[in-house]
Amino acid sequence: PFLKGAIKASNDGVMSSLYRENLRTRRAVSNHADAMKMCPTNYPLIFDPQTAGGLLFFVSPEVCDEFIQKLTNDATNGTELPATVIGELVDYGAELNNSTCDRDGNCIPTTGRIRINY
Repeated sequence: PFLKGAIKASNDGVMSSLYRENLRTRRAVSNHADAMKMCPTNYPLIFDPQTAGGLLFFVSPEVCDEFIQKLTNDATNGTELPATVIGELVDYGAELNNSTCDRDGNCIPTTGRIRINY
C-alpha cells in the first residue's frame, strides 16, 4: 500500500531530497537489482522517507499472518489500515561481505539481508 499520489510521483521520477541517501541501504536487500527491474515504479518507494518512514515492520513468520490481519482489521476504531508483506529477512552466505558500514566507516557485522517479494 502506498500513499495517494506516491506511485504517480515515482513514475514521474519525483523523489524526496533524502531518497538518494536512503537508497544506500539497498545493500541490505539481497535481490535489489531484480526488484528494481521487476518493480521500477513501486520498489524505489521503500527508500523514500515520505512513503517508508516508520511504516516498515519486521515480524516473526510465526505471527506474521495474525499481525497483518490485526493491522488491516483494527476493531478498536473500525478503521482498515493497508498492510502487506513485502519480503523476508534471510541468511546469506559467507561469500558476501558480512558487515554493513555507514558513511563514516563504522561497520557492524550482519547475518541477514532482506529479500523483496515482488
